[in-house]
Amino acid sequence: MFFLYARARSVEEVKNLFSDFEIDDIYTFPTLASILPNVILEDEKEGNCQKNTKAQGFIKEIDMVLAASGIYSGTYIIITGGKIV
Repeated sequence: MFFLYARARSVEEVKNLFSDFEIDDIYTFPTLASILPNVILEDEKEGNCQKNTKAQGFIKEIDMVLAASGIYSGTYIIITGGKIV
């Protein structure tokens, strides 16, 4: 079991923490959605705020491309892999 205490870490730091494991993929997520104000992701029609599904879908696509790009600009680091045998 590993305890990673809450503090900001770079991708390189996390790679070093898991150096005894085989790392398959590293992603960071979310990148864009986390910093956008709600007003961009909502439509106001007749005084009611509704989801702007077109904008939400577009932002989600951008985040997915950024997460897989290898530039590691997201808020959270996600690592997949396993124990070296």
